[in-house]
Amino acid sequence: MVHAALYLASRSVWPCALFHLSWNVFNPMLLGDVYAGRPGLFSPEDSRMQSP
Repeated sequence: MVHAALYLASRSVWPCALFHLSWNVFNPMLLGDVYAGRPGLFSPEDSRMQSP
């Protein structure tokens, strides 16, 4: 939805691409890395994801 709003407002794919890139870079730092199991800044320390 954000990508569509950015595109409609600017009529360019560059804002969408920059938003997508920044989301992929900052999301693991803020919310945690689901692949490595590391917590982020806003995730509790005791809720580390464990593999089955």
